[in-house]
Amino acid sequence: MKIYLAAYETQCKNYDPAVPLDTNVFLTYYYKNITENSLKKLKERQHKGIITIDSGAHSFFEKMGISVTSSKKKDSSVPDPHAYFKNYFEWAKEWADHFDYFCELDLQELVGKDTVDQWRDQINKAGIGHKLITVHHSFNNWEDFVKLCKNSKSKYIAIEGIRKGQSMMLYNKYIKYAYDRGIKIHGFAFTRTKLLYHFPFYSVDSSSWTTAIRYGAINKFEYSKIKTVKSSKAHFFENNLDMDLHSSKRDRIANKKKLEYSAKQYRDLEVFFTKLWTSRGINWKE
Repeated sequence: MKIYLAAYETQCKNYDPAVPLDTNVFLTYYYKNITENSLKKLKERQHKGIITIDSGAHSFFEKMGISVTSSKKKDSSVPDPHAYFKNYFEWAKEWADHFDYFCELDLQELVGKDTVDQWRDQINKAGIGHKLITVHHSFNNWEDFVKLCKNSKSKYIAIEGIRKGQSMMLYNKYIKYAYDRGIKIHGFAFTRTKLLYHFPFYSVDSSSWTTAIRYGAINKFEYSKIKTVKSSKAHFFENNLDMDLHSSKRDRIANKKKLEYSAKQYRDLEVFFTKLWTSRGINWKE
């Protein structure tokens, strides 16, 4: 199982953490300029982990005030989806040698299924469809998923995570269908440890590794899970954590250390679940 560190571009800009070279990272086109700078740094360092570009669709919905994971109010600066796709498409062609995969602009709820299909066709005709991760949503039906698998040139698709107020999708049904056909499947924002024991995705992503600088709490890999250590010095002492990681230190160097520590913990989590699912007979092909 691959675990992507999401929001990498922001952390790279602010703190430039030295994450392990085999770390898998998610960067978003929505913050194009800092993503470009991060991609240049990753290439210079000869980064070995998978580099995937998120389209920014989630940020799009946040701007509209209709995100399924946040309650932000509508922003007046919402971009036009068609213009946004055109720019994203041109950018992906130009920067294709800097990343391994890029997620489609899955705005079906706004522009309709036909438009998303047309966008996929443009990408395939441009010769970069082998790097495109197409996306399945809860409002799509099973036949849509089957078609998505059949038509995927990258053999890599994504499925939305858990939506608030809705029943959980039958993830194992989707995973098994994809796995049996050699199709990799990614779970968006899907790193709750309890769930990873039940759903053997090829990959998942999360921005939780950044909580150390957002909330002062440290994520520590321990006994097969990520444990959140609260910011008090007593908790740090009890969990045998270096006091240099304590939240009272807010300077750039301290935050850089926190992120580097957190990145290694999520790498350990990735190794653990990869071994667990291998022992259960799930061996994803690279």
